[in-house]
Amino acid sequence: MFAFLACAPPEGGESADSAAPAEEPTGPCAALHVEPVATWDEEEVPITAQTGTTWPGVAVGDVTGDGRPDLVGAFPGGTVLFRNEADGWAAAPLPLGGDAARAVRAVALADLDGDGDLDGFFGGELGLPSWIGTNDGAGNFSVQEIAGYTHRVWTGAFGDFDGDGRVDLFTATYDAELDLDAILAGARGAGQALVVQTDTGWALAEGAVPAVTGEALSLQGAPVDFDADGDLDVYLANDFGPYAVPNRMLVNDGAGRFSVGEGLGCELSVYAMGAGVGDADGDGSPDLFVTDVGPPHLLLNDGAGGYADATLATGAHVAPTATNMTSWGAVFADLDQDTWDDVLVAYGGLGDAVDVAALENADPTWTDDKLQHSLLLRNTEGSFARDDTAFTDLARARGVIVADLTLDGRPDVVTFGKVFLHVFETTGGCEPGVTVRLRGPVGNAHGFGARVDAVVGGRRSTRWMLPSSTAGQSALEVYVGSANHPTVDLEVTWPDGGVVVVPDVPAGAVVDVEPP
Repeated sequence: MFAFLACAPPEGGESADSAAPAEEPTGPCAALHVEPVATWDEEEVPITAQTGTTWPGVAVGDVTGDGRPDLVGAFPGGTVLFRNEADGWAAAPLPLGGDAARAVRAVALADLDGDGDLDGFFGGELGLPSWIGTNDGAGNFSVQEIAGYTHRVWTGAFGDFDGDGRVDLFTATYDAELDLDAILAGARGAGQALVVQTDTGWALAEGAVPAVTGEALSLQGAPVDFDADGDLDVYLANDFGPYAVPNRMLVNDGAGRFSVGEGLGCELSVYAMGAGVGDADGDGSPDLFVTDVGPPHLLLNDGAGGYADATLATGAHVAPTATNMTSWGAVFADLDQDTWDDVLVAYGGLGDAVDVAALENADPTWTDDKLQHSLLLRNTEGSFARDDTAFTDLARARGVIVADLTLDGRPDVVTFGKVFLHVFETTGGCEPGVTVRLRGPVGNAHGFGARVDAVVGGRRSTRWMLPSSTAGQSALEVYVGSANHPTVDLEVTWPDGGVVVVPDVPAGAVVDVEPP
């Protein structure tokens, strides 16, 4: 495996589009296989206590410093380390600040102090604290409570929202129970929040988020530069939209102050539990895959910040059935390495709290089975097809993330929910492409928000360092498929606008990219 330290070309040098004529692929791609290799059910997850709720969050990263990506699970009874060992996986409690029983439910990882290891955010349950955890490099976390913050966190997402060069944290919350009668009676959220780094720690940014979002029942705030102005906006995926607040795009003024976008075409009044961000049609603008009760929605960005529903036109429609009725988390990832990002969708029933047939906008014949299986929507040149062979779990998934867990250059898959966790290994498809790791400065060491363009065989594709997913986080890497071409040309646009070009990266390589 090759590793590169990239630097910017001299002024007037070639861009990724002006390289030599495209090289031919080495051969056809194989059939794709996504196979389960590890699983934990309710009895096997080593949580230390139950608090009456079963929503977990999971993030991936090497928290122990052994070079292999682990899984960190935030469970109601305590944090769990699913350690990726040379001979398999092992699970054990992961104490936070020496306490193995801190109730948490959402997790995100990043190097927050610039020492080279992964620290984290651990979102709490209603009435309990949320924490910033500092890693000693071996997986031992000391914790700092976020003062004045005791909301029920569904998702925390890192990004430099205020433009000061240090990552902040956007949290999606709602404090209402998943109970339609209570919501109809007025139970609502408690406001989404921006938590920023200061010279003395982490603190709520007062007034950063519009007051109207206080009524939103949000499961995810997905960072996305929807209008290509260089700052990170946030797409709020809101549950019970017909009864409370529909999905909203929060438009960033560049200094971490948000307003509600109007007339953008993405203001869906649905039961959204998540929103994946990726380039579905290959035009270089960030599209949205929005989950729902009933068919999910693919919204294409027109390049100017407007959205249109292209679910049917692109073949991304998922017909509602008892085993694919309620979608939760969703992510874009090129599983088959053909240069087009596919969509992975986590499915799982609502349980007994809500009768799907009674929901506004729902078909009264719909049945929400408890055992629903996750889906892969394969993308071929902007057209999607459902792949029912990819997943075999029927475990009421709530979230999905991707990471190269086997270190073979291919993104693998993790689904989780209801005190279950499943690891899937990806094989087949095209040969591994290029793994991009961003090595940014202290403050934003992973380059959250950076844009990664790749030219393969004359075609340009676009991805972003935006790993947040419902309740959890994918690997802090960008996976670029090569479609069996021998080399990939890369162009990385950093959050501050600096551009680094890396030509002729061999397929199968891991490339470290620093700012110019």
